[in-house]
Amino acid sequence: MKRRETRLDIELDVIQPIQATQKQLQLDKPPDNEPHINDPLDLYFTAADYVAGAANDELWTARGDTCDNARSLAINFLESLMLNFCIQLHSSRVLLVASVLYDAILSDICVTLRDVYYRDVALFNHQRVVDKIVDDLVATAGLRRDDFRVFATGKGLMASKAVKIKLTTGEELSLSSTTPTLIPRGEAIQSLEAPDGIEWILVVEKDAVLQTLCSSRLLDDLRLGPGILVTGKGFPDLSTLQLLRRMADQFPCARICALVDADPHGIGIMAVYAYSSKANRYSEDHSGLALCSRIEYLGFKPTEWSSVARYDELVEMSARDVQLAKNLCVDLADVNPEWRRELVQMLHLNRKAELQVLSGPPSCDGWAVAGRRCLSLPGSPNRLIEYIVSKLSQSKCCLHQKVSEPARTDTLGPSRQTA
Repeated sequence: MKRRETRLDIELDVIQPIQATQKQLQLDKPPDNEPHINDPLDLYFTAADYVAGAANDELWTARGDTCDNARSLAINFLESLMLNFCIQLHSSRVLLVASVLYDAILSDICVTLRDVYYRDVALFNHQRVVDKIVDDLVATAGLRRDDFRVFATGKGLMASKAVKIKLTTGEELSLSSTTPTLIPRGEAIQSLEAPDGIEWILVVEKDAVLQTLCSSRLLDDLRLGPGILVTGKGFPDLSTLQLLRRMADQFPCARICALVDADPHGIGIMAVYAYSSKANRYSEDHSGLALCSRIEYLGFKPTEWSSVARYDELVEMSARDVQLAKNLCVDLADVNPEWRRELVQMLHLNRKAELQVLSGPPSCDGWAVAGRRCLSLPGSPNRLIEYIVSKLSQSKCCLHQKVSEPARTDTLGPSRQTA
């Protein structure tokens, strides 16, 4: 489905051609006796006069101009008007955001990015416009969002019965192994406690998969030690990244594993957890949150397709998928050859797959691989649960008391802003 064109797209479509032809248009200047016009409204009426007069050859002959020159002048004025309008529109948005943050700081109250957006929905048009302006202002000041009393509404979820989270308000966050809980802001967490320790932390790409794992009682499986389930619902927000970084530091023996779709988008999301994103390379809030090599690629891997999936369950990659995979191959070439190999496998087969294929009956139909046999997943109708248990059970040893790694300057993954 074609993405609906937004006002931002229209603005770019207006500005870019103007910038490309600005020098050429400057050659066609109005007559010397014409007043210099700065006000956009005056500019509009003057341009309208030129357009109306362009059809009257006698008028322009009397003024010493040709009809073609008149049209050029009219185009020049109209394009200048549109550019002026776009600049003023952006300035109005920035000033409104700045005024809201200014009031929040003086009043010592916190506001959400959603609150700022609803101050003038017609002006902002989309939530991402507010998000970008706020992040640009914060990054330019070299501060954090919390310094401006603004934060994003959380979307990340977690589930566990092995960890206790105490908030700065004195309350204890109610956690369950079967019902996901909204991840609080990093600044609101006072302490993390795990009386029996934490052996594994599973980061899941999708909310739907997390709900399935909770309802299937993965956290109560006796074959696994105490663990935590986390999802950022796609690209992670700031609160999710802050929680994972804190858990990585506090539980250095815990395995942190990622379970994502076997497609370029899934690996791109995993890369944001590991190396942060290009969109946040100047953000103080995201500095030092990258998990680097602490996060493992648990699955679902393209190199496993021949043993856990049928070929007809795979989906052909789109042109966008192919381009994203190629871009990630370049980004990961030096820092993570293993993930790059999985992307190369996708490109070689021109196929991708979602985690849902593991919920069907096991089969190797359609694959003829010498010396390979299907992964045996007995004892449970839910192959996804068995897949995860078998993967997590392969290495339950401690990570040699590995301390948290220093923050990297690498910024990989799609240029996607995390909220």
